[in-house]
Amino acid sequence: MEQIYLLSWALRSKGSQEILVRWFERRKSPDDFAVRYDPSLTRTIAIAVSAGLVERNENQTISLSDSGVALARSIWANSEVMQQEKAFLSRLPNKISQKAVREIMDW
Repeated sequence: MEQIYLLSWALRSKGSQEILVRWFERRKSPDDFAVRYDPSLTRTIAIAVSAGLVERNENQTISLSDSGVALARSIWANSEVMQQEKAFLSRLPNKISQKAVREIMDW
């Protein structure tokens, strides 16, 4: 869940996006992070589970269902939607480990 909270926080502003990109480029600063947990994200995840877009796994992680993967691919393929978000996500590593997220959250 922390990965989702981290990405949600980063997507809120250009400033937070730049902070996260700098972290993964190993240009971190002690003043950079103040990740805030957004309680509405929990409700959003519950809605996505109900819609069949994501699944809660046994270890309490969240993953895209087949329908969620199809929707994500459709969004990614459409160059007219979510342009800024896709540009930001393209600057991040393909996989963000729980260890990396824990390091950020504990910074």
